[in-house]
Amino acid sequence: MKHAKKLALALTAAVVLILVMLYVPDERASASFVVVDGVKIAVEIADTPAERNKGLSGRSGLAPEAGMLFVFEEPSTQPFWMSGMDFPLDLVWIGADLKVNEIHSAEPCLPGDCKLIMPEDPASYVLEVNKGFCMGHGIEAGDEVTLQL
Repeated sequence: MKHAKKLALALTAAVVLILVMLYVPDERASASFVVVDGVKIAVEIADTPAERNKGLSGRSGLAPEAGMLFVFEEPSTQPFWMSGMDFPLDLVWIGADLKVNEIHSAEPCLPGDCKLIMPEDPASYVLEVNKGFCMGHGIEAGDEVTLQL
């Protein structure tokens, strides 16, 4: 009788575990990625004015293969600045044609001493990654971009 209760308990636990695995969404499956020249980057999306204004400020860093993708309603020459940042970045402007327009490396600055960083051509997206990421992965202007949002 004790053996039957243990077996029933074990089977119940196994069924519950299987149901949890089937019905709990996998965060990795719903994650967003940007692929630039074959390099896959996990991104957070900043597509509201508040999210774009905050960006990555106040954070201590980014994971090596991670970034933030700023999404704009219309292509424009959006200025960026590094106020409130604790680490340097590569900023990658991406056109509506999903090609890299240009890349700038930027260092953190003190409030009141920050220069605006502006692209020459309108962009629909800006990807922020750790400084040196683009050079280290051979990413350059003209590269094709795929969005997996």
